[in-house]
This record gives sequence, C-alpha cells and structure tokens, in this order.
Amino acid sequence: MKLLSTLFFFLLLLVAASHSAMAARLKVVASFSIVGDMTARIGGQDIDLTVLVGPDADAHVFQADPKNARAVAAAQLFIANGRGLDAWAERLIRASGSKARLVNLSASVSTRPGDPHAWQNVGNALLYAEAIRSALITAAPELAAVINKRASLYRSELETLD
Repeated sequence: MKLLSTLFFFLLLLVAASHSAMAARLKVVASFSIVGDMTARIGGQDIDLTVLVGPDADAHVFQADPKNARAVAAAQLFIANGRGLDAWAERLIRASGSKARLVNLSASVSTRPGDPHAWQNVGNALLYAEAIRSALITAAPELAAVINKRASLYRSELETLD
C-alpha cells in the first residue's frame, strides 16, 4: 500500500511538472503566415505561437478581431515583418494593452524602397531567422540551446536555396 501511495504521489508530481512546463511556454504572436512559419521552425514546441494572418489572407488589409486582440494581449513577443506590410501591428499592441516586445524583422535588411517583401531574398530571410532566434533567446534564455540548434538547422536549409 505504501508503494502504491508513493507511486501515486510521484505520478501527481510528474503531471504537475508537465502542466507547469506547458503553461510556461513563451507566448508569441506572428503577424502573418511566412513570419509565423519562420518563427515556428525556430521556436518549435517551446513556444505557444499564434499567427494572425493565415496563408490565404492579405496582411496589407488585415482587420483584427477580439480573439486576435486577446492573443496579442497575452503575448510576450510580437514578430512582425515591418516596412508597412503589417503597419497595424503597433496599433494592435497598444489597443490590446499588451506588454509584448515588437520585433520588426525587416529593420536590418535591404530591399528596394517601398518593397516590404524582404524575405523573398534568401540573404534577408537569413537575417529574419537570426532576428527571430535572438528575440526568442532574449525572451526565454533558458531555451537558448534548443533554439540555437533549431535556428542552425533552419539556417542550413535556407542557405541551400541561395
């Protein structure tokens, strides 16, 4: 009977620990599907990712709804393209009351003036991946090893496209 009680106690601890680990996942919002895909590849199962604009929608004309605002309000990071493609991101963060850090992926890339589609150049996609890696590690330094590993694998895949 004592053995059964001890096993039950350890089972409860295991369930509580796994629940705590799931609850502790970094909450991240990506503005649209391409940024979301890149973020998912690097963050993997260690992040709770919400993508606001899906693959069949237009990020240029996105209109947030209350569900989107709740996701942004709960987020720790908001990953956006920038350059006007998702100009609504800053307003949505403010309106939702979010404390999320806004990561503007295109801030350090070069493209033609007025062209927000910087990820279409592999060199810029590599810079996007690095910015995502850095932002995730800054927000969750305890995940650095696994995030660095995923980012390295993703970087290798991108480099084969160039």
